[in-house]
Amino acid sequence: SSGSSSSTLLPYDLAVFATGPEAWPWLRSNTDLQTDRHGYVSVRDTLQAAAAGADSLLACGDCASLLSHDGAFPPKAGVYAVRMGPVILANLRALLQRLPPQHNKEGGETAAEVDVEEGEAPLHTYSPQADFLSLLYVGEERAIGSKWGVTLSGHAVWLLKDRIDRAWMAQFGRSASEPADEEQQQQQ
Repeated sequence: SSGSSSSTLLPYDLAVFATGPEAWPWLRSNTDLQTDRHGYVSVRDTLQAAAAGADSLLACGDCASLLSHDGAFPPKAGVYAVRMGPVILANLRALLQRLPPQHNKEGGETAAEVDVEEGEAPLHTYSPQADFLSLLYVGEERAIGSKWGVTLSGHAVWLLKDRIDRAWMAQFGRSASEPADEEQQQQQ
């Protein structure tokens, strides 16, 4: 570089700033949680924190790092977090059922340590899929799709993405094209 600076303005219709995931530094510095080399919470396949005495703490999604994969897999992608959801829900329910009732000064129940007793159902385990279909909408009813090292783009890929997205939204009681009701819109 010659030390001089110049700038070029590039025209654009849409600017997207995309970054990768990053672990919260305070997890490593301010807690006793076990973390991987990047600072993500180390979890067993049951999604329980790997730290001693933390069996009742669960983590999933981008903040979690599977010990069984040395934190190298799965990648930080939404498809893995979504698939962790049913496992963490089932395990939270199972752990809550194991809590003995304890009472506070006001007579209400408080949290307690989780005791696993003989004969209790084992917790569910999460096993990540080896690969996933990545679909990115790029505008004008076009998308880019990638799986198994093969990448395709165009209108047909958008149709696939649109179909998958609508099926996903239908699970939650309304279609992707339905507007949210007035109360939901006011809350946003």
